[in-house]
Amino acid sequence: MPFIYIVISVQFFFFFCYLFLTAIIYPCSVVVCAIRDDSVTKAAVAVLGDLADTLGESSKDLFKTQLFHIEFLRECQAQELDDEVRDTAQWAQGMINLAVVS
Repeated sequence: MPFIYIVISVQFFFFFCYLFLTAIIYPCSVVVCAIRDDSVTKAAVAVLGDLADTLGESSKDLFKTQLFHIEFLRECQAQELDDEVRDTAQWAQGMINLAVVS
């Protein structure tokens, strides 16, 4: 029984994070969006990296089927944002790559 609760909890966590991140990422691009602060962008990027790092192979399906993160991380790495945002985006992309490949 505890295993079922863990699986349900992980799926709920994925769903919650997906809703949270799409609410932050989709309304506008990093370049165009004047209402999103660099600290919010960095936090969203960090959540993506933490998901991939913490859940590892369990997050593979999320990152393969929900491709919202690709453009978002690309913009964060390419634009003239805060160096911390760019570094965090590079780290998050590496964690996602490791999770998807494993």
